[in-house]
Amino acid sequence: MRIIKKAGGIHHLPLLVLVLLALGCTSAKYVNIFPVAPGVFQYFLPPTRWEAKTLDVEVDITYRNMPGSPAACNISLVKSGSMPRTVSSAFFTASGAEYPLENITKLFAELKDNKLRITTQLPGEKFLKLLEEPALLLVVILDGTQYDCTPPEVFLEYCRQVRDDINS
Repeated sequence: MRIIKKAGGIHHLPLLVLVLLALGCTSAKYVNIFPVAPGVFQYFLPPTRWEAKTLDVEVDITYRNMPGSPAACNISLVKSGSMPRTVSSAFFTASGAEYPLENITKLFAELKDNKLRITTQLPGEKFLKLLEEPALLLVVILDGTQYDCTPPEVFLEYCRQVRDDINS
């Protein structure tokens, strides 16, 4: 069990996790943190809508703070008028650096809603560097067309929360 020691006593992290989970479920302003093993936590950055021209984009990320563990980045893409078919490339870009998403795999396609859901991986060390960035973009090459996707402010707040927790 992870314990946070503060002036005036010891506070148990599981209670804090339950509070954050409860708040995260209602307001979606907090990262969900789950203890997995001693010193190992799983971070879930809830789905957020990213801004992109002619494309609806939603991103969620799951990461475990274990050496060598990649971050799983799930992306939903909805294109009005036509069904998205193939994501040939996707990467985050920030401060002139690129953070390529690897192992792009189609999870499912919904013809009715013109929705494509993929899962990818971002190597853990690159995810940790990405958390340090004050601004970023997600670039998706979908059916041969490049889409630049801008995150909402809440996603950047999620990144700060994960970075602060890992560094504490």
